[in-house]
Amino acid sequence: MTEKERMLSGENYNPRADQLLQRRYEARTLLDQFNNMSADAGEERTRLLNRLIGSLGEGVWLEKPFRCNYGDNISIGENTFINCDCIFSDDNQITIGKNVMIAPRVQLYAAVHPIAPSERILNLPKSEQADHLPYRVSSKPIVIEDDCWLGGGVIVLAGVTIGKGSVIGAGSVVTKDIPPYSVAVGNPCKVMRTIEDK
Repeated sequence: MTEKERMLSGENYNPRADQLLQRRYEARTLLDQFNNMSADAGEERTRLLNRLIGSLGEGVWLEKPFRCNYGDNISIGENTFINCDCIFSDDNQITIGKNVMIAPRVQLYAAVHPIAPSERILNLPKSEQADHLPYRVSSKPIVIEDDCWLGGGVIVLAGVTIGKGSVIGAGSVVTKDIPPYSVAVGNPCKVMRTIEDK
C-alpha cells in the first residue's frame, strides 16, 4: 500500500513520502501561479485550476488567494463559489457539491492527529527523522453537500458532512455532521433551526 493509499484510507501515513511530497510541490507551484494570475486571465485560469483541482464542475468560481495541500483530493461541483483566503487541508477527499457558497477565510481540515501526546509524538531515532515527521498523521474526508452556504471564517474538521441546503453561521467550528436543511452556528457548531423552504 502506498502512503497516498494509507492517507486516503484513514490510516497513519508519512507526509514526507516522495509521492506525497512531489504532489505537494506541484500543488504549491500551481497555487503560486494561480494566486499571482491576473483577475481577467480567463481560459488560462481555468486550465490551471483543472491541473490543480481533482474534479472541477462547470461554472465554478474560485477567488484568490487560495491554499490547499494537494489539490487532486478536492472535488467541486458546478456553479459553486469559493471566496478569497480559503484554506483546504485536503489530506483526504474534500467533496463540495453544486451551487455551494463558501465565504472568505473558510478552512476545511481533513488531517487528524491523536489527542494524547504519547500517541501523537513518535520517538524516532535521528537517522529516521529526516524521512518522517516526528508525529502521527491520519485523515478523514469532508463532504459539503449541494446548495450549502458556509459563512465567513467557518472551520470544518475532519470527518464532517454538512447536509444539503444547510447554512453554517460565520465563525462557526463544525466538529460533527450537520443534517440537511439546517441553520447551524457556534463553537462547537449546533443546529439552531430547520430550513422549511426545500
